Amino acid sequence: AFVGFALYAKTQGGIVKVVKRYVFVAAVGTLMTVASGVVNAEQEKVRKKTRDAFLGKIRGERYRVLPAKGMAKDKLIKYMHEESALERQWRDAKVSGMVYHSGPDVHEVIVESFKAFLTSNPLHPGVFPTVRKMEAEVVQMCIDLFRGGDNV
Repeated sequence: AFVGFALYAKTQGGIVKVVKRYVFVAAVGTLMTVASGVVNAEQEKVRKKTRDAFLGKIRGERYRVLPAKGMAKDKLIKYMHEESALERQWRDAKVSGMVYHSGPDVHEVIVESFKAFLTSNPLHPGVFPTVRKMEAEVVQMCIDLFRGGDNV
């Protein structure tokens, strides 16, 4: 075995050079293993910080699967209103650029439009031509607001 190694080393520039290369490769491998552990630890810190930032504010029970029995309609509606009332930051003007609230009249129109077109699907304009028409009108209004002209 030594003779084979000696012959190999001779073709590679000598035993010292081959041993240095093996030591270098072993050192780099060790450093990569250590660095990988450090990187993995840092990545886990970032994941935990992100999870805490998003999930830390969630109150109450978290559902991960569909419950075997659904909540009663009245109870569900009450729950949604209670939870919504707790989200006060935007109502108290403590955030910027997240909610564009135009007042109760516009809010009422939006709610009624959701009610009227809740089950429509704009992907099927043949079945829902009114939705397609309104969508085209909104797009055209945006083009006009940005002075896009007739050829846009």
